[in-house]
Amino acid sequence: MVIKTGKPIKELRNRFPVRMAFERKVHMYSKVFPSYQRFVKEKNIDPFEFVAECFGTLLKEEMEIIFLQNLKKIGYELHDRFTPFNMDHLKLILETYGKYNAISFAMREEHPEIFKKLSEMECVSSAFTASETFPPMLKQVEKHLYEILEESNEREMFRKFKARFTGDFVQTWKNLNSAETTHNKTRCTFLNMFRISMFLQNSFLLQHADDIKSSPEKVAMLDFQMSKLGSPVLDLAYHICAIIGPTGSANLEELLGIYYRSLSGYLRQLGSNPDIVFPYSSLVKQWHKYSLYGIICVGMILPIILVDKSDAMNVEDLDENTFKNLTVQGKYKTQLNERIIAAFKLVLDESLGDVC
Repeated sequence: MVIKTGKPIKELRNRFPVRMAFERKVHMYSKVFPSYQRFVKEKNIDPFEFVAECFGTLLKEEMEIIFLQNLKKIGYELHDRFTPFNMDHLKLILETYGKYNAISFAMREEHPEIFKKLSEMECVSSAFTASETFPPMLKQVEKHLYEILEESNEREMFRKFKARFTGDFVQTWKNLNSAETTHNKTRCTFLNMFRISMFLQNSFLLQHADDIKSSPEKVAMLDFQMSKLGSPVLDLAYHICAIIGPTGSANLEELLGIYYRSLSGYLRQLGSNPDIVFPYSSLVKQWHKYSLYGIICVGMILPIILVDKSDAMNVEDLDENTFKNLTVQGKYKTQLNERIIAAFKLVLDESLGDVC
């Protein structure tokens, strides 16, 4: 068993919505996932296992506890944070997301009242964004991204990046983070998935058939404290950008195709028509609209992931000077720049065109 608890540090709780985040995780494990599992079981199809079993939860004043299955005991493990994911990792993660999102889409279509009740949650990410610490921290991220583009002599990429802003950098983030829309008559723009944690090193556990770490067989999702309703592209853009290797060899159309084939195939198994619920054209439109989210997120997360262990920080140490004082040295500095440039290329890729 793994026991997850909320840190009792008062300063941390004053600066970040710790209680709200644990309430969100408790809600996901005790309400949302059991509902998903019942829904899939009713369809008489193979169950989709994507999270650890939850044995119980406890919420008291300044005390939050979640009791979970220890997936490491059955062969799951964290990926080395200094090693980029390869195409096999990325394919498995995108296919898993496709199935995960398909349950959300199908359940919302078939049981709208149940889904509406499950989705009535306060937005943790909005509360975090509204904190005094976050805007100056985000400005440091902006500065760092500009520096990487300049160091890499990517002037055209810099221009395209700026052209995607809605207002300034902070306002663009807020607009992306709160992105929601209502469906039209063709239901092409449903934004209805629950979003998982944005912290990469704690987002997945991988299970391999043998000691060959390059070809995982299963992936389990972790840490749902940031879950909310929103476009699937928010998660897709972040994770594609965050785990792509520095070579940037992955093709955007190929990656979106892997995700959508999984999504549409599982939707059909669940009894829904993907061409009505969420057509590929809607995915492409939302990618153009929301994928900038991935760049901003990796600008925040990769510098933290790639620092030496001796310089690693705890979440309670995050403040407006985090990125101002954070430096990535040596070979990881090169990897950081290359991975962020590769992410820029995917997000700013115009080859998909505007699909109607």
